[in-house]
Amino acid sequence: MGGDSLTKRSSIVLAVAAALFALVAYKAEAADSFKLSQTAQDVITCAKESGTWTCGSNVSQRITFTISAKTFSGSFDMTDYFTADSDVGIVVGEMTNVFTLAQDPKFVEGKKSVKIVVTNGLELTTISLKASPKGLGITIKGIATATSTNTPSIPVTPAMMSPCGTSGTTTLICSNTTAAVSFSNTVTKVATSTSFAVDLTGTKKTKDNVKAKNGDFFDLTTVKISGSLAP
Repeated sequence: MGGDSLTKRSSIVLAVAAALFALVAYKAEAADSFKLSQTAQDVITCAKESGTWTCGSNVSQRITFTISAKTFSGSFDMTDYFTADSDVGIVVGEMTNVFTLAQDPKFVEGKKSVKIVVTNGLELTTISLKASPKGLGITIKGIATATSTNTPSIPVTPAMMSPCGTSGTTTLICSNTTAAVSFSNTVTKVATSTSFAVDLTGTKKTKDNVKAKNGDFFDLTTVKISGSLAP
């Protein structure tokens, strides 16, 4: 993945807060954390009609991922600013999400957690935030299915196959990606952001000649990518 692409995506999030106030850059501290786990698994799609199994000529790819992070540790008491007016921006590699806390239909003033659900065709992303005096906790879970006619849009997956080469080896060579988080509020006049490098590692495993229900054979590959804060 090119550095220019990562820079542009990070700037989307940073601009959310910068457009409102003079942005206060937050420097990551030892208490901050980040972990990414993503799996892209080939699957055979079959259907039974009139007693006969029919399978597609191409495999589909099922993508799932989980991100857990903690940031803004010790910068200020996040619970003082966790209101419906708050804008949050999150970029992780190829995934970009910008939203307000009010997008959680169950959010009420005084609540210290939100859950935002984003759907797009065959994609589903759930973003959970939890504020505390010690910072902001972030959990993001996503699922998508890619077929020959449907490719998940870039925002849904934090690490498509572009950061890691997938040919000729079981241990993938991955380039680093970046993550960025911004938080701002027009009422309390707070705006802060942070960005950091993420180390990616990956593995690939292929099962040859897997027999489908209609008797056809397919080679099925599973790619797993893990990410953590770069030292």
